[in-house]
Amino acid sequence: MADLRQNSNLAFRIGLYRIALVVNAVFNEIKTHPAFATLFNVSESHGDEKACLTYFWWMVLGGNKLSDFDSEVIRGCGRMRISSSLFKEWLALFCQAALPIIGAELTDAWKRRAVQLADESPVTGDDDAVPWAVREPKYELEKLQVLGCSEVRGGNHKFIGTRRLAGMVAWVASIPVNEGEAGGDVHFMSVCSHDLISRIALADVSGHGWKVDSAAMTLDALMRKNINVWDQSDFMCGLNDAFSQDGDGQYATAIVLGFHRLTGYLTFSNAGHLPPLWYHASDRAWGWLEEGDPTPRKAFGLPVGLIPGTGYCQTVVTLRPSDLLVLYTDGITEAENGAGKRLGRKQLLEWAREGPFESPGTLGEQLLKRLTEFRRDRHNDDETLLVLQRKKESTPTSA
Repeated sequence: MADLRQNSNLAFRIGLYRIALVVNAVFNEIKTHPAFATLFNVSESHGDEKACLTYFWWMVLGGNKLSDFDSEVIRGCGRMRISSSLFKEWLALFCQAALPIIGAELTDAWKRRAVQLADESPVTGDDDAVPWAVREPKYELEKLQVLGCSEVRGGNHKFIGTRRLAGMVAWVASIPVNEGEAGGDVHFMSVCSHDLISRIALADVSGHGWKVDSAAMTLDALMRKNINVWDQSDFMCGLNDAFSQDGDGQYATAIVLGFHRLTGYLTFSNAGHLPPLWYHASDRAWGWLEEGDPTPRKAFGLPVGLIPGTGYCQTVVTLRPSDLLVLYTDGITEAENGAGKRLGRKQLLEWAREGPFESPGTLGEQLLKRLTEFRRDRHNDDETLLVLQRKKESTPTSA
């Protein structure tokens, strides 16, 4: 018991970011190991697995609860059949990878916790299991996803597909610059427990890969914590505080929207992010979300993580049936063609004006097609397009 208490703060001493670096380094070593490379079926597309294992070790080493699905993550890491001799080789490989990242003291403490964990599930023969072993990665499928009550979907890995929310339909194309890894663009969507409020959050986090995974976990936890809350003040403050307290200089632009299915009210808060495009279906006209009303401009604040205690405004507008919103990251507008010309916000708006407007999917696919034709194979940054449309049937009918 004394050892367990001693290790209870090990996760905080190492830090989530460095835990992720160690996990990544171990995977790199495994790829060249004659036994583990085959046994673990390691490939270049294990980004999801790395994120899962990072969270697994964060919890095992004593980290605090980041979300409400801890047990699912722990269970999801599965078990790999591995002999005690291979376990010893894994320990040696782990120490080799971890030592230059976290130093001798923390490496030894982590190793002792790994041995202790193995003792809880003894590895005495070929039929025994190590509880943090690699399982087959799972990827988002490109098919319709219907979010139920109290459900959250999203992340920072590649996803192209449609999600149905409360009173809205969303089409998403999130494509990291290295498609097999985690990207710097993070998006999440949620539906409240009463099927009334949908929330959409899009963030462009500084950095790529493992450094962004902790930011994705933070955003996921905030989405779950505030899933039934219409007011977004605490959400934005929590997001800013989480980045500010990290102490690693990480920051992000972000935009967070909440939509009420019955009233049609859309509340949004913008932390230095690019303004969404807004299609007013009744007028058949495109513009920016803040266009025509000076009040929304006040909501465009500093990126989260720059200044602790920064306040963020929220603005409420009415989203009418069939209205469209297009959210995007700077990987879209800063894409360059062969002549070195950037796409820019105005060109994106012109493409949107040319339609089609039948559904968020048809518009999103057309925008993505034109973007690909514009930049060809020059994919230099994470790219995310998110098209939202208020459904006609979300309008209340008169008695």
